[in-house]
Amino acid sequence: MEHIEARIDLPAEPSVVWKQLIDTASMASWNPFITSMSGVLAVGERLQVRIAPAGGRALTFKPRVTIVQPDQRLEWLGTMGIPGLFDGRHSFTLIPLEQGRTRLVQAETFSGALIPFTGKLLQRTEAGFQAMNTALLTRLKVAAVKVSGTEGVDLASIHAPERAVTIDGPPVGFLQNDRNESVDGSTPQDPILDNTANIRLNTSAPRPPDRSSGAPRPHQYPDRDKDRRTPDPRNNQSISGSTNQREVNAMSRRMVAIIVGALFVVQMITAVIGNSLIQSFGDGGTATAPPTIGVLLMLCSGLAVVGIGLLMYPVLKTVKRELALWYPILRIVEFIVSTVGGIYLLTQLHVVPNQMLWVYIPTGLGGLVLCYLLYVSRLVPRPIAVTGLFGYLLLSLGVLLDLLGVVDMNAGPGQLILLPGGLFEVVLLPVWLIAKGFNSPSPRGQLKPYAVTP
Repeated sequence: MEHIEARIDLPAEPSVVWKQLIDTASMASWNPFITSMSGVLAVGERLQVRIAPAGGRALTFKPRVTIVQPDQRLEWLGTMGIPGLFDGRHSFTLIPLEQGRTRLVQAETFSGALIPFTGKLLQRTEAGFQAMNTALLTRLKVAAVKVSGTEGVDLASIHAPERAVTIDGPPVGFLQNDRNESVDGSTPQDPILDNTANIRLNTSAPRPPDRSSGAPRPHQYPDRDKDRRTPDPRNNQSISGSTNQREVNAMSRRMVAIIVGALFVVQMITAVIGNSLIQSFGDGGTATAPPTIGVLLMLCSGLAVVGIGLLMYPVLKTVKRELALWYPILRIVEFIVSTVGGIYLLTQLHVVPNQMLWVYIPTGLGGLVLCYLLYVSRLVPRPIAVTGLFGYLLLSLGVLLDLLGVVDMNAGPGQLILLPGGLFEVVLLPVWLIAKGFNSPSPRGQLKPYAVTP
């Protein structure tokens, strides 16, 4: 678990700071970190947030709101694909100070099994927090000058545009926390009051036409009424910004590419070392020294394999969902077969006959599914996908020939059968994913967003 935060004291009341934070219509004009945000600020709802970490690529993700306490605290939880792999709990906390000032604490707690692979992401995120806090301070000062024309204006009188937010919940004084207590410590009398305010991040709704003044009735002008169904691009109050419905979650795609590339290397290295230890034991090792380390290494390799399958599924399913589903299934089967063989070895002190061949069967089939989908979608250069197709096809053919006694894939020239697949898994695909990430899909293989849409 990793925690980062950035604090700053602002010369404005918490209500003023809160309105500036949720005035997302103008966020892109001043915020160097969170450049756009859309959705409904209500517990359980999903937002679409685009950030620009310092020194990194712009990322888009869809966190779920967990806390909304106007003028006090806003929190959301973002996950990458599967909860528990890489989660981030982002919060804005407003602490009132003397003389009408506010302390803003922007923090995020990261957790999950993939934290060690995040690299410089946390440092860039923390730098983004600081840049945003500083920009907010500057925005408040500039707003004060514009309102009063002097530097000595009372910033508590500055308000964001009233139509930047609509609050449909209970009065702020009666907001409840998770213990059913109000903010001021008293117990609310009305049991219907919710624990959060329902804040809708959109522009003011269009007013109904004034029919008394001769305004047109609905459907009087069908073409114009039809246009009302789509957002007006001239409306700068809309916080959906330039977000395209077909935009893929950039944060997940980039992180998935890096992590999958690293996991391919990890699973191959641990599998080679673990298998060599197990094979050495089977060829003449003593029964008093079971290859526990070899089995543990194979277990680590299997876990990496499962991680690859689960992380790649959200990407591959946008190409062909029915076929993509088989990739994580086959990777899980591969892990189960390898684990069962390891348990048998530790308990019986005998290697399962042709153990690796049984493991190679789901490996080859899953690899063919992966490389085919990579090929048709052009998520990686096609020469890389073709190398993988050839390698896994050769592996599957080698398993059949080995079971028939034609070749021995564990020794001599038979080991050359593993070379193309090893080149794909250790060098070509990992290096490309870590260095470049997934390519933008071609017009023929264009992907749809795989991020969850609320």
